[in-house]
Amino acid sequence: TLKENLTNINLEPLKTNLSLALVNINEELTQTKHSKNSIPQIIDPKFSKDEDISQCMSDDDDVVVVSIGELTKLYPIKILQQHLIVNDKIGDQSILVSYCGLCDTIKVFKREVNGEVDNFGTTGILYKNNDLMYDYKTETLWTQYSGEALVGERFGKLLESIPSRIIKYSYAKSEYAENEIMIFDTGFRMDYNDKSFDEF
Repeated sequence: TLKENLTNINLEPLKTNLSLALVNINEELTQTKHSKNSIPQIIDPKFSKDEDISQCMSDDDDVVVVSIGELTKLYPIKILQQHLIVNDKIGDQSILVSYCGLCDTIKVFKREVNGEVDNFGTTGILYKNNDLMYDYKTETLWTQYSGEALVGERFGKLLESIPSRIIKYSYAKSEYAENEIMIFDTGFRMDYNDKSFDEF
């Protein structure tokens, strides 16, 4: 259960400026059994238009569709469930595709703050049962649900949201056959069929 996986709050691995916060750190943030980067985020994911990934996917599996202008990319939720964060680009736009297992939410944002591109990683910390992400440059903590910076140098900033939708892989194969889909060659040895979050 969630309660069994909680520990005392530990921000030591992070270099976040704790004096700048919109929330009460000790009372409103919750530490899971995970810590900074223990769930590995993905940077520069690999894609394919023609590689057959059907051996890793069933027709009923969900994929996230993100379109910017005339460009579209697809992200299997099975990958997002194990990494929570994918740092990517669509055309010239740097994006962040994020997943929260407890909330079962997919959120996509522009990964830019004041016009400056940044990467994002995992913290193992929750705010109202929603994952907090950190940015590489200042290690400010951002909520996955709204993209708001809660603790750190950039507190109060808000990431710009990008629309996305979730479809079945069976539909993606026919309707988005010419578009790139993220493949399971992530650089990590992971069980992408693991359903640990289902118990929550």
